[in-house]
Amino acid sequence: MSKHTNTSSSLSPTIHITILTIATLLILSLLILIIGPSRILSDSSANNCPQIYITSTPHPSQAPASTTTDKPWNRVQHRIYNDSKELETIHKTPETPETWETLLIPPAGGGIRVDEATIDHLDDYPEIKARNGAKVGLGIAMMHQLHCLIVLRGLIFKENSVDAVNSTSDPHMLGDKAKDEDHWSHCFDYIAQALLCAADDTLEKPKKVVQDGDAWWHVDGVGAVHQCKDPRPLWEMSMRTEVEPADMSRWREGTGAREYFADELKEGYRYDIPDVYDLGLLGS
Repeated sequence: MSKHTNTSSSLSPTIHITILTIATLLILSLLILIIGPSRILSDSSANNCPQIYITSTPHPSQAPASTTTDKPWNRVQHRIYNDSKELETIHKTPETPETWETLLIPPAGGGIRVDEATIDHLDDYPEIKARNGAKVGLGIAMMHQLHCLIVLRGLIFKENSVDAVNSTSDPHMLGDKAKDEDHWSHCFDYIAQALLCAADDTLEKPKKVVQDGDAWWHVDGVGAVHQCKDPRPLWEMSMRTEVEPADMSRWREGTGAREYFADELKEGYRYDIPDVYDLGLLGS
């Protein structure tokens, strides 16, 4: 008669403990794999943690109108370029009666009117009183650029421009051809450097144009979505300071209008702006 050996009874206590430990670890690992992710997702929802999605670039119609940053006064807007009837018109009509000046430049002239007593730190000749001290102001670069563009446009499309050829804030230039030409030359220079400063990196897609059986690629920029700054604060502060001149004693070179007047702008806007300032604004 053969003799059978009881394997389980012959195992040492150490082996029993090892097997039990391994089994326990395997069970715990399985529970973590099953329960852990759902618990993590549940906790994330409870704490309102943002979910991250990796997607392709949204269609322009889905792009936000503006992007909030840690500097609300410097938020980004998304605008789509399309041809503008108002800006492309070259003849006055009942539908387009306004000039470029009235469309784009505030009645106040587009600057920041200041209290002369608050700009002593900007005065290189304090011993000589300025003749126009009562209406001294700081320029706003965007308005200066528009002014220059209006001046140059007036040389081509005179019908719907207001004194654009000689448009200048310096009376001594009016009617002096050589000085006017210096002004126009300055405007070309100023606009060129402004474009280089902005360095708009929007990529404009090519479109295939077909005419009489021939085809070629063409880029006109129509339909391209640009990342832009909001121009409304500049219009707003130009209008406000015409009524109440600004205290510029804290202003230092390199500080923009949006940043300098950030506190005033927090209270909201008081003045309406022309529709042209919202051209192509997505989400509006």
